[in-house]
Amino acid sequence: MNPTVNDVLGALSGHLFSEVLPLLSASYAQADTMMAALLLAGAAEEYGRAAEVRSADIREMRELFAEAARRLPPGALRDRVAAAAAHEAKSLRIADLDACRDELAGTLIALHGTVEATRETWACELDARIWQHLRASTQRRAMATSPF
Repeated sequence: MNPTVNDVLGALSGHLFSEVLPLLSASYAQADTMMAALLLAGAAEEYGRAAEVRSADIREMRELFAEAARRLPPGALRDRVAAAAAHEAKSLRIADLDACRDELAGTLIALHGTVEATRETWACELDARIWQHLRASTQRRAMATSPF
């Protein structure tokens, strides 16, 4: 069996915490080793969930855009939002998912500005869904390994 990347990073982090850190006497070396172990643990966690987190963000934004395109008045923003509703990442590579998510996030920012400035019922409902997406996106990114 081949170990996964997150297993290897997790094992390295655990080794630094349990085997190396106790042997260090200098406080700087302890702090430096602890930081390296935390970074490895965070990288392991991110590796294990990276595609799912980004895919969920992309999927949610596309759903928001599909709804918004049906409600926005004709114009450049509606055209941009409708195009974003159909936009997909070039591949499942993290760099391509990041690029897609970043592009959609730019459209979401433009949409959100318009929605917040509109007092109609549909805009208030869409504003609530946008905030729901932003909260969910933030929660997906929360690090279980965070010491904070």
